[in-house]
Amino acid sequence: MNVLVMGAGAVGCYYGALLARHGHEVWFIARGAHLEAMQQQGLEVRSVRSGTFRLPVRAAATPAAAGPAELVLFTVKTYDTATAAAQLRPVLTPQTVVLTLQNGIDNAEQLAALLDVPVLAGAVYIGVSVTAPGVVEHNAGPCRLVFGAYDAAGAARAPQLLRVFQAADIPAELAADVRLALWEKFVFICAFSGFTALTRLPVGAWRAFPPLRELYTRSLQELCEVARASGVSLRPDMVAHVLAFTDSLAPEMTSSLQLDLAHGKPLEVESLQGTVVRLGRALGVATPVHELLYAFLQVHNPRR
Repeated sequence: MNVLVMGAGAVGCYYGALLARHGHEVWFIARGAHLEAMQQQGLEVRSVRSGTFRLPVRAAATPAAAGPAELVLFTVKTYDTATAAAQLRPVLTPQTVVLTLQNGIDNAEQLAALLDVPVLAGAVYIGVSVTAPGVVEHNAGPCRLVFGAYDAAGAARAPQLLRVFQAADIPAELAADVRLALWEKFVFICAFSGFTALTRLPVGAWRAFPPLRELYTRSLQELCEVARASGVSLRPDMVAHVLAFTDSLAPEMTSSLQLDLAHGKPLEVESLQGTVVRLGRALGVATPVHELLYAFLQVHNPRR
């Protein structure tokens, strides 16, 4: 299968590398030193699950350098969605399907409005980062990929993609309700990223501190209330479930939002905490903890 990874950061490089390792023709679209390293030295993956390996890869700055794509793994930061979608046009054909693995809950709808191809949405459960140009390190998480479609065109393509992922040793599964699957991850990642970024501390430093644990619990409750007001049927014990998952994480675990804040990069605050605040206001659900997180993180966002 001809695959294009649009936005080849940590997540895109990990899954793209597994596909390339199993014989698929994969193009990685990246920029800067990371792109140069992949072009000159290939891509190195260090994974607690998949082992350490290096691959020669095809990498470019824009999709136009690649040929037609059957599958686009869309992994750009959410604030770059519209710009990246416009760059995809040279590689799109009637056989192309786009799978967004971005943070947030409404990326597929945005892409579907911009692209005339089937768009699927997925949630990934993985702790992975670019530790050096051309080097991706996976040190936490099961690498699970849950994805699904919003319409008949996407649903028709989903089983084929599932077979491709599973054959490439990617723990993938189809979601019966993709909106529910996205919200199940969003409840965790939105609260977790907000607290790691606001405290600028790994999870082990704040999850057992009673005042912060109480605020974190309230943030999870707000997210569940917004989800249910949006018509999403989360499990009744969702808050307890996420708290238990948070407690199971390695103490040094951080979030991409925290790392972006530490390095002065643009923040995905609009698609995370900002989404909760806006939905809460529209649905009449109070979200005071997320309003605080949103305000404090907004002021540090270079895109503000």
